[in-house]
Amino acid sequence: MLVWTDQSGPTDHFLHGFHGEVVGNSPRVQYTSKYLWGLVGNIVVIGNQSGRELSVSMWISNPLWETAPALYNWIAGTLETLPGQFGYLTLDVDAQGYWPVSQQQVFNDLLFVGYDFVPFPGQDTPSPIKDEAGTLYRTGAYAGKLTWLIGANLRFLQTVPGRNITP
Repeated sequence: MLVWTDQSGPTDHFLHGFHGEVVGNSPRVQYTSKYLWGLVGNIVVIGNQSGRELSVSMWISNPLWETAPALYNWIAGTLETLPGQFGYLTLDVDAQGYWPVSQQQVFNDLLFVGYDFVPFPGQDTPSPIKDEAGTLYRTGAYAGKLTWLIGANLRFLQTVPGRNITP
């Protein structure tokens, strides 16, 4: 599960499901390079770093969503309200269960840019599928619960790179 906390609230938005690692490119650096007549090499003037783009792929699911409309209601009520918000992202759960607090990852200074739904293998277009076998929630309070899920890629802009914290 991912937890998005917006700075205006702060309000936690729990993004239920299973996620991959947060991936991104390097921060961009402002620079200019000039070659001057008669000098060996270049003169380089370096400015500050700019932001970097980050993304995380996930299967959005929740054992309480027993119908596709329940999934769509959550998308309309939560996911569609997040683009344009500043906040931070906490990765606190993996597919096997909760990580110890010492292994949580927090990404600060983020702008939630948006999301794209992605097709599952065998799909031409992205659409929700039902976990007919009940494999996502095999243990715990929701054991055997059938749920709906959809693949998504969440996109962020980290405005001040290098300020990630790991408690």
